[in-house]
Order: sequence, then structure tokens, then C-alpha cells
Amino acid sequence: MFFKWVFPVLLEYIIYFILVFITLFLSKVIRAYCRGSLFKDIIRLASFFLPFFIVVYYYGKLDLSLERNTFWGFITATGISILSLSLQYKSFIPYLDKEFYGLVPIFKKRQLVSLEMGLLLSPFFEELLYRYYIPNNNVIFDSFFSGILFSVAHYFNDYSKSDLQIRDYINLFILGCVWYLSFYITGSIIPSMIGHLIYNLPNMIITYYRYHFRIKDIGGVYR
Repeated sequence: MFFKWVFPVLLEYIIYFILVFITLFLSKVIRAYCRGSLFKDIIRLASFFLPFFIVVYYYGKLDLSLERNTFWGFITATGISILSLSLQYKSFIPYLDKEFYGLVPIFKKRQLVSLEMGLLLSPFFEELLYRYYIPNNNVIFDSFFSGILFSVAHYFNDYSKSDLQIRDYINLFILGCVWYLSFYITGSIIPSMIGHLIYNLPNMIITYYRYHFRIKDIGGVYR
């Protein structure tokens, strides 16, 4: 009897993990090989999130409706994002000074577009992958599993890995856990998507100003 219950549940997580691995692997390949020219950058922008549809296709219909406890779901998802950002405020202080941007490396306009698109779209696709499609068996385990997966995935992301420290991975783990809880208590993935977008917002602003102020320094558009 125990085996009959455990095996289907275990199989759920194995299938889910395989799908996540394939998705992240294909995205990594696209990021690695579609770069170096304007044409390749366009291909990367157009196709980077396509592997995420493998999971959507496998699990079927996507429901983005708001079901229950919407207020508490939004409070939970956005609250943890704002709290996390407030605890990192010291790291944002240098970026409040325009002169600081003259010290950071300049990047091309197409890199700006690529980074901004990634920060804008990742809340949608990552919340589907790490929250919405996780097998729903035990809220405590699934919340923990969601946080671990979210943190580990960023460790294997070559772009983010270079900028993250241990405390950042702990932060991502906590965010992943709480965003999953917001999904659990509402039955809707929308609150966690909004919370994720709020968390990405400072980096979107900083990325834009890194390009804007450096371009003003050199007096043109760096393509």
C-alpha cells in the first residue's frame, strides 16, 4: 500500500525534474551559442524562453485566473519582495549617484534590450516553471522544493552566477518558498509573478541607467 502511494508521487517529481532540466539546458545552449552579432542576438531574444513551453505543453492548459484569498496572496508575494529589496538597500546606494555609472563597463544597445527583456519576461516564465507546475502534494515540501530549485537554477546560470554570493542564494531560496506559498493560498500564479517583477524592477532601472549615462558620456549610441 505504501509503495503504491509513494511510487506515483515520486514519478511525478522525477518527470517534473527531467522537464526542468531539459528546459534549462536548452535555454543555456541558446544563451551560449546565439550571441556575437545583431542577427544572433535577435534569434536569442526570440527563442530564449521557447524551451519553457515544453513544460506548458506537457502539463497542458494554463489557468491565470484569480481564485481565492487574492488580497493575502498579493500581500505575501509583494511583501517578501519589498522586504528582500529593503535588506539589500546598501548594494543599491552606489547606483543612486550618476557619477558611479562612469565607472562601470559600457554595454551595447542590443545587450541592454536583451537584459531588459530577460528581467521583464523571467517573472512570467520562471514562476510557471518553479511554482505553477511543481507537483502539488505537500505544501511544506513543495515550498521548500520550489525555493531550492529556484536558488540552484540561478547558480547554474552563467550570467547571474558571477554576481551572486551565498547570502544571495539564501535570499533566492526564501523568495522561492514564499512565492510558492502565495500561489498555494490563492490558487493563482499572478501574485507571485507580480512579486517577482517587483523584485526585478531595481535591476531593470539600474540596467537602463547603466546604458543611458554611459551613452551620454560618449555622446552617441553604442550599438
